[in-house]
Amino acid sequence: PAPSRPRQTLMKAMHTVKFKPGQTIIKQGDEGDSFYVLGAGTCDITIRGKGSVAKASRGVAFGELALMFHQPRAATVTAESDVVVWQASRP
Repeated sequence: PAPSRPRQTLMKAMHTVKFKPGQTIIKQGDEGDSFYVLGAGTCDITIRGKGSVAKASRGVAFGELALMFHQPRAATVTAESDVVVWQASRP
């Protein structure tokens, strides 16, 4: 089936970005200006004082809370392998 209109709009707003192992995709405390969907690779999600709290793989989305609510990033996401994300930024 064809994508819905809201999905088409979101797909048009997104572009791919590549990260190498060890690169930070988002950093806890930074301003949130983008939303990401992991297209390939794996990432480690860490929170200061807690360490690694989750692993992200294909299909996982992150960054939406900071983007929607204009709050600082709640966690750091670091590429563990070669990563490709779909990114949508605040207009």
